[in-house]
Amino acid sequence: MHSDHEGEAGWIGSGVWGLSAVGAKQRQADRERDRRIAKGHVEDDGGRRQRQIEWEGFLRYADQKERELYKIFIELDKNGDMRLDTVEIAGALDRAEIELSKDGLKDFVASLGSSSRWQGSGCPSSVTFPEFRDYLLLLPRKPSVNEIFRFYQVRKAFGLFGSQGIFGEFSDRWGKTERHGATSVTQDGDVSLAGEERKKLGEDEKEARREARRVAIENAATEVVSSDNHSDSETNGLSGILSNSDMIHGDVALKFLLAGGIAGAVSRTATAPFDRLKIYLITTARAQPEALNSGSTSKIATRGMSMLTEAVHALYREGGGLKAFWVGNGLNCLKIFPESAIKFLSYETAKRAFAKYVDGVSDSRDISGTSRFLSGGFGGITSQFAIYPVETLKTRLMAYQGSSGSNHAPAGHQAQGNRLLSTVAKDMWKNGGMRTYYRGLTAGLIGVFPYSAIDMSTFEGIKLFYIKYTGREEPGVLALLAFGSLSGSVGATTVYPLSLVRTRLQAAGTPAHPQQYDGFWHACRITYKQEGFVGFYRGLVPSLAKVVPAVSISYVVYEHSKRRLGVQ
Repeated sequence: MHSDHEGEAGWIGSGVWGLSAVGAKQRQADRERDRRIAKGHVEDDGGRRQRQIEWEGFLRYADQKERELYKIFIELDKNGDMRLDTVEIAGALDRAEIELSKDGLKDFVASLGSSSRWQGSGCPSSVTFPEFRDYLLLLPRKPSVNEIFRFYQVRKAFGLFGSQGIFGEFSDRWGKTERHGATSVTQDGDVSLAGEERKKLGEDEKEARREARRVAIENAATEVVSSDNHSDSETNGLSGILSNSDMIHGDVALKFLLAGGIAGAVSRTATAPFDRLKIYLITTARAQPEALNSGSTSKIATRGMSMLTEAVHALYREGGGLKAFWVGNGLNCLKIFPESAIKFLSYETAKRAFAKYVDGVSDSRDISGTSRFLSGGFGGITSQFAIYPVETLKTRLMAYQGSSGSNHAPAGHQAQGNRLLSTVAKDMWKNGGMRTYYRGLTAGLIGVFPYSAIDMSTFEGIKLFYIKYTGREEPGVLALLAFGSLSGSVGATTVYPLSLVRTRLQAAGTPAHPQQYDGFWHACRITYKQEGFVGFYRGLVPSLAKVVPAVSISYVVYEHSKRRLGVQ
């Protein structure tokens, strides 16, 4: 290689990752300018000398890095044949306590052995030193097995779609993370708490896992070297060794539900003012179309804050003080236990059905991400359908309260407490029977699967990026709570128009919301006509504002309750 760049193809052409970032067009332009300077056609601005110095500096760096890489290559080459075979690479990873699946090991060897020229058409069984050097030449730190693997992960992350890349790993892991504790947020911003016992391995099982992993690595190495197509059934032995009952005994399930119910009641009571304010804004507050659908962002934000302030003052004034912010909270807490129990049982039943008839596994905790997603959706739909009348009653109760200024309010609506609740329930039955209790159900059910998919995808994506770029095996408690809050907020924001339409259908015909609708699409058209696109997000701010305190309170109370009840 020479300082005039004529030898640079020895590096760039050999597949050194990162050098091609200079760009072929830019390199050609630099060469052309250097030739014109040499002929005296243009004046030298110092660029030629600068490029020469940079290239010479890189050559010095490359020489030093090649020596370091050669040293570790010799250390890893146990049989001294100047090739790193799969067994040697797997052994090095094992000594460094780096776990890789069989496919992951194949991809790692293929990456080391073929650099950027490999297009997936074959998988080399060994790695020569030139290939090893080309792949790792830009390794930023002193070579070690852990640093080499980290460099591989970073390259895959930039590659995005490789089997070990961000999206490849995301696809493999999607839906497989159990959302324990307070990390699961509903589309209404509440925390969904239900327990599933984690697998706990004893010392014998841990030793069995280590032995099974060692055997799996050897089998993978043998398969790569021999290129035989063996059945994947042997690799499933680990799950058989480690398999334990996925059934939660009745008393344990009740304790989980009780802990979740206590945490949910405390959390919802503490954040009830946010929920009350959201319902008030959806059913009562109005803005002229031009107020929020035109003008600068600052004007829209100012008008939005003004609406929040007006809503708080109106609730306090018309509802009889602070108690107005907790109207409907009793019903909200009352539905926690049946909602959690139905969702839990439906979810577990669906998981076991998928495990038996779709995934063919004995432990329902080993089902695929898609099966887990569908099971969660089934649980959400079942529980929402069962407790929906209570949700509608709560919404209409809020829509009756604080409307004393209306001249068209039905008799009895000015009552308080249980009398008001009884009046609202009777009025609902009188004006439509059971159908009134299920108004807006379609909008509610439509949002279940989109919300679950967005929430789950966001949670998995954030968690995966966190693991990739911190080097930790698992995020800590605070990180998981933050991930759950963020993913829940993203999901809730995405499906919020459905929640708004559902709430308005529930409150239709009440003193606070006298507008009547013929159905879901009619409610959408009326909302857009009167308030524009922004109208579909009215009340979003208090809905999102309650997520962080709800998650935090739920986590503290849930964990404390579980300890007191003796379950983890």
